[in-house]
Amino acid sequence: MPKITLGQRHKISKFCGWTNIHESPFTDRVIGRPSRAGCHESLPKYPNDLNACKEFEQVCQKKGLDGFYIQYLIKFRKLEAYYEDDVLDAAEAAAFATAEQRCQAVLKVIEGLEDENE
Repeated sequence: MPKITLGQRHKISKFCGWTNIHESPFTDRVIGRPSRAGCHESLPKYPNDLNACKEFEQVCQKKGLDGFYIQYLIKFRKLEAYYEDDVLDAAEAAAFATAEQRCQAVLKVIEGLEDENE
């Protein structure tokens, strides 16, 4: 599975409502404005931080996209055979997913939304 790029982190952040994403002129960090606050913060390092992944998982749930997200997560974890036999439920499929697998899944959801808007 390829590593998550900075551009993909930008996509995930925008999906979560971040705005004004850019490189800081004062540090080597990428910053932006999260939807929950008015000041700039460092962009989350989603591929390395399960806590940060909760942000986009909540957005998926609010937008009714959590079913698609879980389907992609099952695919990236290579669990289709187990899921088809009803051995796994959605919670079990997500329970042991890495942050990077979660990022790959949400990027597929975002890609699907972009395709719909074209």
